[in-house]
Amino acid sequence: MSTPTPPPASLPPGYVIKRKKPFYKRVWFWLFVVVVLVVVIVIVAVAGAANDAVNKSHTVTYKVTGTVKKADIEYWSNDGSGKSVDETAGGQSVPWTKTVTVKGDLSAFVLSATPSDIEDTGTLSCELDVDGKTVSTGKSTVAPAMVSCSGSGYDGK
Repeated sequence: MSTPTPPPASLPPGYVIKRKKPFYKRVWFWLFVVVVLVVVIVIVAVAGAANDAVNKSHTVTYKVTGTVKKADIEYWSNDGSGKSVDETAGGQSVPWTKTVTVKGDLSAFVLSATPSDIEDTGTLSCELDVDGKTVSTGKSTVAPAMVSCSGSGYDGK
């Protein structure tokens, strides 16, 4: 059988032993919790914005109008992932419209048009719409007319 440990020496009168507070009752613990929550909220917000920048779909409408009868049209798009489309449409009747869908706010678009007949002295105009919002227009009245419009998926916001 073991001998019990002696009780602590008696304390002077008025002296009180203070016990340590549990960690969850300390100010530094709650400050740490608040900082961690703020960091998590910021990370979630940034991740959501990055997801939109990469995956959000945009409807792009290329338009060519004017007084020329036919135009040679070139349109180009590049989405945020690097997928590129470059199309040439020769001898198209004016007015002309083409609608495509691309992904990402980092996408880019270009439209250019010239008269199919170099002697056609009419006018040409172009318009580039992203998600129903006109982001670029162009007009040429100098013969031979040539117009160009450009924009990005970010412009459609």
